Amino acid sequence: MEKAERMEVIRAGIPAEPRGGEMLRIRVVYPDGTKLQRNFLPSDKVALLLNLVELDVFDHQMDIDAFELYVAIPKLCLNDVGEWGDAQR
Repeated sequence: MEKAERMEVIRAGIPAEPRGGEMLRIRVVYPDGTKLQRNFLPSDKVALLLNLVELDVFDHQMDIDAFELYVAIPKLCLNDVGEWGDAQR
């Protein structure tokens, strides 16, 4: 599958951003200082965040081939988190 086709598959699977109720806001800061911010439901999986970042990088034609997302405290690489949020060690 071509990269553009893969991005359209990801785009089609992105749910609407929650606007109220119980939710959390996540902000991703790229190396150049630009930011991606979005609200998530507590039940959303980490894969949704990873897909959104990959799609954002593609849409903005950023020169990033691969990425890892980290939570600052405690330091945890989200790329290593399983489907249900448990760290894969």
